[in-house]
Amino acid sequence: MKNLINEIASCELLRNKNKDYTDDDKNKARYFATKPFEIFDLKDLETHLLKWNSYLIYNDANLGQYASDIIHFIDYDDEIDFAGNNIDEIKLQHSQNLLIECEKKEMCFNLLLDRIKLKFSRKLSFQELIKEIAIIDYRFFRIHPFEDGNGRTTRMLINALLINQSYNPVAVNQKMNEEKINITKKINELIYVFDMGTYLKSLENPFYKTKATESEELLLKPLENYYKQLIKVKEQEKTL
Repeated sequence: MKNLINEIASCELLRNKNKDYTDDDKNKARYFATKPFEIFDLKDLETHLLKWNSYLIYNDANLGQYASDIIHFIDYDDEIDFAGNNIDEIKLQHSQNLLIECEKKEMCFNLLLDRIKLKFSRKLSFQELIKEIAIIDYRFFRIHPFEDGNGRTTRMLINALLINQSYNPVAVNQKMNEEKINITKKINELIYVFDMGTYLKSLENPFYKTKATESEELLLKPLENYYKQLIKVKEQEKTL
């Protein structure tokens, strides 16, 4: 397990664009790798998540950063569209349809945590586990509860849930992360076709059914397959 923790810490450290790693950088990377082992009771999940991520939940003051984070996951091939419009401006306009209102973020975040506590209160089959992790990953991204560190916090959360279910945590290197970003972009496009606006409303109210939520399992299949391969590799390593 020590080797696995070192591998996770190394992957987190390599995300730092500054190649001159300080002792503080190394300590933070190790912190991200070891903390998922400390969740012994899912009732304390929110406390742990807020402790892991020192950034505040979004408010109107940093809405611009939220839009910037989200539009990073919208695919455009050219800087200028066929009508001569600037793509960055189009992205920003487009992103408004992808955002959850800031005052509703904490509510959506808490509803997601409630779902996690309910679903992970028992031992899940492997297929159930993969399905839930894909939903958690994508919904966490859509809610984007923190000003910064959402991806890092999601990885820590998923590792904590894997440990909860007696699986090895996973180390996500840069190549794997880029693969997941590309998968997320494609899912965004598909869900947008199904009406992103109403999908976001469903995150505010779990009982609000839309075409997108009814088809969520199908839409998230690529993300399920991503995690299926990632987790299976680690489980095979465990048996060697």
